[in-house]
Parts: sequence; structure tokens; C-alpha cells
Amino acid sequence: MDWWLRLHNSRWLGAGLSVGAIALSVYGLSQGDWADFGQQWQTSRFIHVMSLDFVMLSLLVPALLGDDMARRGWQSPVIFWAIALVPLFGPLVYLCLRPPLVIDRVTALVQEGENEMPIQNP
Repeated sequence: MDWWLRLHNSRWLGAGLSVGAIALSVYGLSQGDWADFGQQWQTSRFIHVMSLDFVMLSLLVPALLGDDMARRGWQSPVIFWAIALVPLFGPLVYLCLRPPLVIDRVTALVQEGENEMPIQNP
């Protein structure tokens, strides 16, 4: 299970998600039909609900972001609001730039200390 946590704490995951989101956004903006989207939004419940879900989840980001930044020891209101106010791409930038969890740093320091100083039995 440790590999699962490392994967989700990895900056590579944020980079991969960012590349995918940028590619899909470019494709959607270049090949999409806004008039058809408006029509579908008014007539299709699925399109309507998915669009509202995106808005609601974007409004939820500040609550989760503040907690994650506190766990990582990142106390910057400017960074918080810059990330929280840009839907989709703000959280993706955060996933790419966030520092590792404090627990991971402590574990790494303990492991380095174990490698440098062998424990001797009395």
C-alpha cells in the first residue's frame, strides 16, 4: 500500500494529469461547438448535471486545498487564492508544485539516519 500513497503524493501524477487536461481542453476548445453545447445543456439532463458538478467541485477545492496545504506546511495565502480561484488548472498546478508530505520527509530523514549510524546492541 506504500506504493499507492507514493503514487498519489508524486509530482509526476500531477504532471500527467496536467498534460491530459491540457490536451483535452485544447481539443474541446478547438473542435467543440458552443451552440450545440448550449442546446444540449438546456435539453439533456446528463450535460446539465455534469456541468453543474464541475462548478460545484470547483467551489469545493478551497476547503480541501487549505487542509492539504496545512498538512504540507505550506502557509501562503497568495498561493492558496491563486490556485483556488482558477478552476481545473489551478489545482493541477498545485499537484505539480506541492511539497511532499511532512510525514514523508520525516521518514526519509529517519531512513538516512539509520543508514549513516548503525545501531549497536549493548
